[in-house]
Amino acid sequence: MSKLADFVKYEADEKKEKHVPAIDAPDTVKKGEFFSVTVTVGKDTPHPNTKEHYIGWIEG
Repeated sequence: MSKLADFVKYEADEKKEKHVPAIDAPDTVKKGEFFSVTVTVGKDTPHPNTKEHYIGWIEG
């Protein structure tokens, strides 16, 4: 039987993972104010984008 620890991701593991999305957005915004959100996959460890292996979409 699997243990819960087998499924838990640790921050150290995420720094090596190429498929973890990093979301950058302001901490606070005012009502009606436009703001930018940037999603990067493989921020600390770049994701290798090739014809055979690429990110087609990010679902939120």
